[in-house]
Amino acid sequence: MSTQKSDDDAQSEIVLTLEPDPDGDSSEQADDELVGELLGAVLEVQAEREAQEQAEAERRAAERIDGVELGRLVALGEDGPKVTYPSCPTANGLVARCAAQLDDSHVGGRVALLFEGGDPGRPMVVGPIHNDQAEGEIEHPAITGLAITESDSRIDIRCKKAIGVSVGKATIIITPKGQIVVKGKHVLHHASAVNRIRGATVKIN
Repeated sequence: MSTQKSDDDAQSEIVLTLEPDPDGDSSEQADDELVGELLGAVLEVQAEREAQEQAEAERRAAERIDGVELGRLVALGEDGPKVTYPSCPTANGLVARCAAQLDDSHVGGRVALLFEGGDPGRPMVVGPIHNDQAEGEIEHPAITGLAITESDSRIDIRCKKAIGVSVGKATIIITPKGQIVVKGKHVLHHASAVNRIRGATVKIN
């Protein structure tokens, strides 16, 4: 008897080939040896399958998320809201199911997430975070909605309203809709390398 084993993603399979005894020995001892080899092969395949199932169960248990995780709403599309979160399996975020009312004002803000079956690849938005203040943010004591975040490389200022900075006759205004207005008596653009101006339409004067 010869044994041949094939591996498959769905299951393991063992093929037994019975070869005639050249001496014509069909004794009871030979039959017992044949049964023993057959049982050993079956038990080996079964042990391998159980080990694979156990490893997969342990992996899923380690990745399982049973509680609420905070993420960020990246975009709203026809397929649903796209979110990112610390345990997200993709770098660009995933489209989530939604159990809350969301609009464009929530894009960029943080949201509370649950996961179907604890699977980190199946997020569900349960609601936006209204007092959205991420870890490390310091809310300005005198201005509601203004938060300052400091990292190793930069300081970020976030605000839900338009921000204007004025010094004498020079003004810079940034609005939540993405508009940036620069006004001044003299405006200088200087770059030590390439200075590019890009836009769907570029108008001068």
